[in-house]
Amino acid sequence: MERLVSPEYRAEMPTKARLEFGRGQVWRKDLLGTIADYRLVACQGDLIDVEVIQAPGLREGTHVRLTGSALAAMALVSVV
Repeated sequence: MERLVSPEYRAEMPTKARLEFGRGQVWRKDLLGTIADYRLVACQGDLIDVEVIQAPGLREGTHVRLTGSALAAMALVSVV
């Protein structure tokens, strides 16, 4: 789901071209009072494979494929 933001704010948002995804990075999604942490495993074009560290409803170690824009909406919390 895409965030709804004003056009002025959108112009200041980083583009995917400026983001650098790297193996081992940990990304966090904080939504509706829950936190999910994912470790980046591999990048294949705009698709990113991540491993669940902790996420409501998902088992630790589960691999999930996300789009680059979905990962970019998360916070980078650790770089290895």
